Amino acid sequence: MKGYAACLIALFALGVLFVPLGCSDDGDDNETGDSQSDTETGSTSDSETDTGLDSEIDTGSESETESVDTDTNTELYPSQDLWPDVESLVVGDSMFVLCFGTDKDFRDRFNGTHSFYVQTTFNQTYNYQQIKESNIDEVPYGILNYTASDPTNVVNPEQNNVICIGTMLMYDWENYWHWYEDYGDYEDFKFNMAMKMLDRAEADLEVDFASHIEIMEVFTPLTMQGFSLNPKGSIFGWAMIPEQSISNRMPQQT
Repeated sequence: MKGYAACLIALFALGVLFVPLGCSDDGDDNETGDSQSDTETGSTSDSETDTGLDSEIDTGSESETESVDTDTNTELYPSQDLWPDVESLVVGDSMFVLCFGTDKDFRDRFNGTHSFYVQTTFNQTYNYQQIKESNIDEVPYGILNYTASDPTNVVNPEQNNVICIGTMLMYDWENYWHWYEDYGDYEDFKFNMAMKMLDRAEADLEVDFASHIEIMEVFTPLTMQGFSLNPKGSIFGWAMIPEQSISNRMPQQT
C-alpha cells in the first residue's frame, strides 16, 4: 500500500496539465454520511503511516537509521566538502493531496483532458503568497483524473474513476498540522482540510464527487516526509529561489 500511495504522489506531482480556471468561493461542506464513513475507513493506512512518522519526528526511526548508514553507504550522499553548502540550502515546498476512488465515471467533466490547474488570478505573486500563508480558500490547486489519462487503471472505467486533488501547503502550518498536540487533532484537521479542497473542486467543476466516493486517502506534508524521508516532505528538492539558482545550485555530484 505504501508503494501504491508513493506512486500516486509522484504521478500527481508530475502529471498536472496547467489549464488555469477561475475559482469560485468554497461551497458548503456537502459530504454525505456514506462518504464520511468511507473516507474515515480509507484513511486507516495513512494513519498507520503517520503513526510511524511520530517516532521519526520525535526520536528518529531506528529501522531507517539501520538501513541507511553514512559510513557504509557514502555513495548515496554528496561528498563531504559539499556538506556545509547542503546545510545552508533552503528546502523546497511540499504538498497536500487527497486521492479518492468513485463509483461513477466523471471523465466527461474533464472536457477531453485529464487534469486542470485552478487559480483565482493570474497574479503569481499573489498566488505564491497564498501558498506561503497556507490559505486553503485561495491557494491554487490541481485536479487530475487518472482514469481519463489511463482507463486501464480500473477494472470498469465506465463505473469507477481514480481522482486526485493536490495543492502546496506549508509543512509547519498550524503547529505542524496539530501533530504535536494530539494525533486525533491531526487526523481531524487533515480530514477537514480535505473536505475544504473537495468543496472547492466540486464548485469549480460543478460536480458532486462526495456522494460517490468509495475510498479516500489524504496526504499531508508530514505524510510526504514519512514516505520519502525528504526534509519537510519536499517534493522538488531544494527550493527554486534566485539565491539557489543557476551557478548557485548544488553541483551534480554524488
